[in-house]
This record gives sequence, structure tokens and C-alpha cells, in this order.
Amino acid sequence: MAAEEVLNTLICVVAGFASGSVLYSAYIPKLFKGVDVTHVSADKNPGAYNAFLYGGVPVGICCLVLDILKGYLPVLLASRVVSPDSPAFAAVMLAPVAGHVFSPLKRFRGGKGIAASFGVLLALVPGQLVVFVLAAAYLITLLLPLHINERRTIAAFSAFALAAILMKNTLSIKVGCALIALLVGFRNWRDAKIPLFSRDQNKTEQMEHLSE
Repeated sequence: MAAEEVLNTLICVVAGFASGSVLYSAYIPKLFKGVDVTHVSADKNPGAYNAFLYGGVPVGICCLVLDILKGYLPVLLASRVVSPDSPAFAAVMLAPVAGHVFSPLKRFRGGKGIAASFGVLLALVPGQLVVFVLAAAYLITLLLPLHINERRTIAAFSAFALAAILMKNTLSIKVGCALIALLVGFRNWRDAKIPLFSRDQNKTEQMEHLSE
């Protein structure tokens, strides 16, 4: 990889992470409605769902669009200077989602990465259509008897990652999709309260509570 391409990739990754780290769904409801969704919501998540729930439909739509755009624009612009065929493009794809999940503006406790992920994948259209695979996976999970939203998210992103790997995508897109799915799954795992791990999780939470 040429020095210029390495520099371009680093700039795009940093810019994408910075874009993703702006938690619009936390700031806009607070600005226009005086509501901090990270305090009043049950899951404390600065995401578009809570913006809709506690800020109303107009605020929620605004937050959703901005959360999608903060993933869409960095990847779209990056694709002009970093080839999607380059292995480094996977890092470009991951950066906005990582910024959203580990936002330094919220002490590295950001959102769940769903809307930002859709934004990243939309930037690949029309050359790559993996965003429709993720959308289809989400629709399918609505038919499953999963009663916690985080479980639906983990199921949808797991199916999406598998499908993206099996599809005739370039290696960078396959890796990027897999990394995004892993990160979103990691972020949603604790709140999913999967029964198989609930006992160990409860013990961990009790220990954390005692150490506070």
C-alpha cells in the first residue's frame, strides 16, 4: 500500500470515528425538549428509538436521519480516495459505528450502533447491496419469538454477517460487515439477557455493584 493511500485511509478512519461519536439522539432531545434520554430511558441508550419515545416524532425523525448520515457521509466520501477493494476499506466501514458505540463525548459509552450501521451500508449502494440483506434480516427477526429488542438485534446482525460473507462481495466488504456485526453484537449482548449466560451475568453485575 502506497504512503499516500495509507495517509488517506488514516484520515478517513479518524474522520469516520469522529462523525460517529456525535450522539445526535442524546443532544437534540435535550436541546429541543429538555429531555436527557440517557437518564429517563430504561436502557440509557442515546439512540433514535429513545429520541422518538421521549422527544416525539419530529425530534425522532431528525435524530434517525442524522444517525444514518453520520455513517453514510464519511464512507461515501472515503470511497472516493480509498478503494473499496482495498483491505483497509473494512476499517473505513467500521469507524463510524465504532465512534457511535465508543463515543469519547460520552466517556466511551455510546449507542448501540444500529442506525449508524445502516448509514455505512447505504453508502455502498448501488455497487454493494448488503444493506438490503441487513434490512431483510431485521424483518425476519420480527417473526421470531424474541421479546427483547437487543436479542432481535443480535440475531439480525448475526444473520447479516453470515449472508454478507457468503455473498459475492469483495473481501474488504465481507470483513467490514463482519466487524460491524461483531461490534453491534458486543454492544447489545449485555442488554439482551440471553438465558444461557444470565446466571454468570447476574454474578458479574452483583460484583460490580459491591465494588462501587
